[in-house]
Amino acid sequence: MTKQPTKELYLDYFRTQELLRYVADILPLTLIDSKDNKRTNAEIKPLIDSIRNQARNINLDQKLFEHFLDITLKGNNPKALANHVRSHAERIHRKICAIPNSLDKAYDALRALVEVDGWKSDQEYDAFVLLSDELPKPLISREINKWKKDAKWHEAQRGRALPPTSIFWVSADFHEDIDGISRYRFREHFNFSEFDAAFSAVEMMFEANIAPAVAGMAEMKDMHGSSDLQIVAFELWLASRSMRLCNRIGDSVSLALTNISALQSPEGWWSDTNVLIESKRVDFTQTPRYLPGIYITTFCTLDLLKL
Repeated sequence: MTKQPTKELYLDYFRTQELLRYVADILPLTLIDSKDNKRTNAEIKPLIDSIRNQARNINLDQKLFEHFLDITLKGNNPKALANHVRSHAERIHRKICAIPNSLDKAYDALRALVEVDGWKSDQEYDAFVLLSDELPKPLISREINKWKKDAKWHEAQRGRALPPTSIFWVSADFHEDIDGISRYRFREHFNFSEFDAAFSAVEMMFEANIAPAVAGMAEMKDMHGSSDLQIVAFELWLASRSMRLCNRIGDSVSLALTNISALQSPEGWWSDTNVLIESKRVDFTQTPRYLPGIYITTFCTLDLLKL
């Protein structure tokens, strides 16, 4: 039995995970909805065909898969199919874990991740930028076409079912800023001009996120440690990943950097959030003294170095 190359293992794993999303989440809900609303088999046939097509691209027993799919469609054991696919994913995962970790292994994982056409988190667009020299143009075009489709749907729903914003993607776990910069870099790097309104909204979002620094944060010059400094330093670091973005909001970035510089202690560090050196008694007539903060000093230093 020949050994599968690392990238092929990752492709099989990511495709299996995408198939599992369909058979464990989408298909059961669709079957319940079809039963409740008395829909015909023809109405759910496109979903079944899609699941079968996905399964054919995976290195699993096709006859056994069809057997469990038939059981699921008849309602005899709705978990059987998902368990079958999940077991296959676990077998691949064990094979991947057995391969020694290396930079080549990490790159193969990213190559497979961008190649698989399925649900992605927006931060995976950073992998497209990293691997851009070796990616075929149709792969980039596929993502852009998906954006166009999503943007068209979003525009039709905007102001009714959706908030009135031009940003046509949805960020999981409240990572709007991280996802926004990942998509911004993808568009910037591959140099396509569509979606101006959406990315103008991203620029406005970053300007709003660094607004405390732009406003001056005057109180922080006497009392280091406001959480505003930590937020602004992180947002500036995110923005620094795109020179186009920083140029577009250049005045705000410059003001934020000026204020960050003013908050640096004479010893060179920036202070953490409300961590007093003299914590037993605070004399509010004097300026409090704070401990240096490694996390916030790192981000402030990176902001000044990069910007």
